[in-house]
Amino acid sequence: MKPMMDLIDPFAYKDRYTMPKVVISATGDEFFMPDDINLWWDEMPEPKYIRMMPNTDHSTLLNGFSNPHLAFTIRSTYLAAVKSQPLPEFTWDLTEDKETRKGRIDLYVTGEIKPSMIFGWMGDNLSRFRRDFRIAGVRNNEKGNYLLPDMPNEPEGYPGPCPDGAVCPDACATRTEEEEEEEIELVLTDADINDDGLFELYKAFYITGDFGSSKNRGHGSFDPSWIAPMLKPEDLLDYQVQANTFRKTMATQVADNHWVIELEENPETFRAFFFEIQFPGPDGIHGFEYTSEVQIIPTYRPFEECVGEGCQGSFV
Repeated sequence: MKPMMDLIDPFAYKDRYTMPKVVISATGDEFFMPDDINLWWDEMPEPKYIRMMPNTDHSTLLNGFSNPHLAFTIRSTYLAAVKSQPLPEFTWDLTEDKETRKGRIDLYVTGEIKPSMIFGWMGDNLSRFRRDFRIAGVRNNEKGNYLLPDMPNEPEGYPGPCPDGAVCPDACATRTEEEEEEEIELVLTDADINDDGLFELYKAFYITGDFGSSKNRGHGSFDPSWIAPMLKPEDLLDYQVQANTFRKTMATQVADNHWVIELEENPETFRAFFFEIQFPGPDGIHGFEYTSEVQIIPTYRPFEECVGEGCQGSFV
C-alpha cells in the first residue's frame, strides 16, 4: 500500500513543492469534512493558500453564486507566480473556549499587500448528533436514523439529546422491538447481478442513506451487505431533503493588521465558520480570494473513538 500511496498521494512528495499552492475545497463536499484540512495543513510547505467555497458540493457546480468563481483565484495566483510578483501573506489561529462555549479565529495580515475586504462565513449543520455538513441529503428523522439517541464523548455539562424535547425531539424517536429485531435479507440470484439489478440496489442506497442490520448474503464476489432497503411508498412522508448552507458574518478589526471572528456555539447543532480575505490582484483585473481553515464548534466528536482493523465505517 505504501509504494502506491507514495505515487498517488500528493502529500507524500510535499517536500518537492516549491511553487505556490492553492487548496480548493467546498463546505458542502460529499466526501470531505470542511475542517479536514486542519489535519495536515501545518505540514504543507509555504507558500500555500486555501480557497474554501461556501454553498457548493464536491463538483463545485454551484461555485460562483455565493462568491467570486474559483477560476479567478487560480488565475490571480498563477499570474503572480509566473511574473514573480508578491503574493498576499497572512496567518490565523483557531481557538475554543470550553467555559464560554465560544470558538474564535484570529487573522493576521503580515505582508505588503493590504486586504480590500475581510469577512466571515458561518453555517450550522442539522443536529448535534452528526458532524455532517454535506450540502444536501435525504434523511429519515422520525425513526432516529439521522439523529442518534446517544451522544458519545459529550463533554460534561452539554445538553442531552432531548431535554424536554427542546433540542432535537426527533432524536428521541425509538424503534419498536420488531423494528430493532428486523433483519433485511438480500438473496441474490445470477439474474439479479446485472446492470438493472445493480442500479436498483444503488438507487436504494442513494435515496435512503438508511442502513438496517443487513445480513451479508454475498453472491460470488458481490457483497450486498452495504445495501440500504428500498423506500416503500408509505415511508416517503418520513423522509425529507435537508440542506446545509453558509451565510456571511462580520469580522471585527481589533488592530491595524488583526481581525477576529468569535461565535457562540449553537446548542442544537455543530457550527462551522471561517475567514474570507480578498486582496487586489496582480494586474488590476481581478483580485485574490483566499480563506482560513474552518473552525467547527464544539470540537468534540459525537462518536466513540475507533482505531485498528476492527474499525469500519458505512455510507450514510
